[in-house]
Amino acid sequence: MMDITQRLNLYTEQRRYTEVGNSEVFVEIFGDEVKYCYEMRRWLYWDGNRWKIDVSGKTEQKARTVVIGIYQDAARTEDVELRQRILRHAERSNTAAGFRNILTCARSDLAISENDLDINGYLFNVRNGTIDLRTFELRPHNKEDLLSKIANVEYVPGAECPAWKEHIQTIFDNSQNLIDTFQEIAGYSLAGIGNPEAGFFVLHGKGRNGKSVTLRVLEHIFGDYGTNIAPQTLAWMKGDRVRTDLLHMKGARLITCTEPKKSIRLDDGLIKSLTGQDRLTARHLYGEEIDFNISGTLFLATNYRPKIDDQSVAMWHRVWLIPFDHFFPPEQQDTGIYEKLIAEGPGIFNWLLEGWKRYCDTGKLRKCGKIASETREYQNSEDVFYEFLKKYVIDPNDPTCRIKASEFYKQYSVWCLDEGIQKISQTAFGREMGIRFRKERCDNGIYYLGVGEPQQLKIAGQEPIGVGS
Repeated sequence: MMDITQRLNLYTEQRRYTEVGNSEVFVEIFGDEVKYCYEMRRWLYWDGNRWKIDVSGKTEQKARTVVIGIYQDAARTEDVELRQRILRHAERSNTAAGFRNILTCARSDLAISENDLDINGYLFNVRNGTIDLRTFELRPHNKEDLLSKIANVEYVPGAECPAWKEHIQTIFDNSQNLIDTFQEIAGYSLAGIGNPEAGFFVLHGKGRNGKSVTLRVLEHIFGDYGTNIAPQTLAWMKGDRVRTDLLHMKGARLITCTEPKKSIRLDDGLIKSLTGQDRLTARHLYGEEIDFNISGTLFLATNYRPKIDDQSVAMWHRVWLIPFDHFFPPEQQDTGIYEKLIAEGPGIFNWLLEGWKRYCDTGKLRKCGKIASETREYQNSEDVFYEFLKKYVIDPNDPTCRIKASEFYKQYSVWCLDEGIQKISQTAFGREMGIRFRKERCDNGIYYLGVGEPQQLKIAGQEPIGVGS
């Protein structure tokens, strides 16, 4: 391979000694090694493994090389007048402004959109190559793949992880169904395919149960493909916000949020967007806005189950409550467990690949019975109306099981007062009940069908005059 001096010599004859000419030479020589992203307002360079944001001035060093080439041109020029002209141009270029101008003029020729990076969700970059998750083949790093991320692990076929497997067995109390489900979820997170299962995975336990160290190990393995977001990112807040924080999730495969200090109230709409392949808009700090899709999987590790107001089927279809019920008493805590586990990185990566392969074979994440029952109980506990309705007869098949809407709202208001709960308006109450029960309009008002007093009150002599929904 030619050295920089030889490469510069190739462009001497056609070179123009202007700022634009300097940038043209820069593009010719370094165009396959650097890119400029307008949204980020940053240069990226190819480091042999991935496209990396330049925070250490490597691109400017390349611009300096172009200026060195101008001096070399002057030294080779026999014509005295021309040599002096070239030297004067070299002196003008050999300044901070001159280096900046080379890069400024070259930007448009070397532009790349942030959305062009890491777009193939089946490619997973590791230290010793790139794995195609469709074929499980490892191939050399390739700058044409436009990968800007790399995992913190090597792919070593056959590598094992006995300590990790023992850890997983312990924290899930040897429940093989739960272990298998968690392995498939974790493996599924390797692919940046937009979370087609629309899962929001809540890792819940009261503390000293291993969930935090488990996520920390996975974050270590995923490297650049993992990101940890602040709990405030997922929390409901009044008013609109400039969402610079959402950019942390762009291109991430493993998105984690750990240990909010108290039970946060989730931004239900945002959770739906993050798990539903909706297109998001965010802005770089002092930079451009960018639209993008979340490509990864969202995990929340918490001692407190977050508050979910949205009781729709669409919301609860997303929630998977993964129980961490094991408790490590102080005498059983291993302070060096994290270091022991990350030492098995290649083996844990193979464990993840095994989970991903099982997901590919079935085409669906399998929700084990323990997760299903825990999630159901969680949903019921979050549904204020479920608590209110528990004392009522619920029988949608009994035509006499009905209650007058206005009376029902009065009883709900009394219940809220007794329970210390802020009641909602009668209009909102009617809308909420309409989700759960059919309505029937009679001469003396509206009735909800399928719900009645504990001591059933039969309403006689009322002929329906219309049916709502």
